[in-house]
Amino acid sequence: MPSHTLAYLSLAFVFAFTPGATTAVVIRHALDGGWRRGLIASLGAITASALLASLSLAGVNTLLQRWPGGLRIVGTAGAVFLAWMGLKSLRAMVAPARTRPHQAARARTSSRPYREGFAINILNPSVLSFYVGVTPTFLDPDSTWRGLLGLYAAHISVVLGCHTFWAVLFNQARGFFTGERRRRWLDGAVGVILLWLSYRVASRW
Repeated sequence: MPSHTLAYLSLAFVFAFTPGATTAVVIRHALDGGWRRGLIASLGAITASALLASLSLAGVNTLLQRWPGGLRIVGTAGAVFLAWMGLKSLRAMVAPARTRPHQAARARTSSRPYREGFAINILNPSVLSFYVGVTPTFLDPDSTWRGLLGLYAAHISVVLGCHTFWAVLFNQARGFFTGERRRRWLDGAVGVILLWLSYRVASRW
């Protein structure tokens, strides 16, 4: 394996394994419905990453150079979505205990994990910036678009592996959060984290 490819994979692993907004969504769904539900949220995020990689390959970087405010709009939308999810989690923290079984049943039969995973990544300007500004720097000078596509595919594979790890790990911790009090503490903690991430995204873009 060429040294620059190994360096890219190492960077991709650090970027994917560092907890962020997508990780929080995967973990939340894994705790709510098991590792499968966490994996479904991850697949939604992977779909968004593949779409962003395709846009980058199609030359969206040229568009962003001509319209630099585009990333700011995406970042603002992402911050709003994170804040909305954070407020939903805080609302769940104070919701009456009798409503929780109905909410959980609806969640298990819905496509919400996939939709939320997709939305959190498609509205994350950091992912697009990574594909547009970072990934091409690891290409050989004589590489074609196939080389760039290979790096995108490698990053998406690394992300899927990291998200699967988080989903399986926190699936094992589900039993700890079965109590009503612990569950409320979890909802509150997730809500605060998502609101903090919303602030970070909004202040950056």
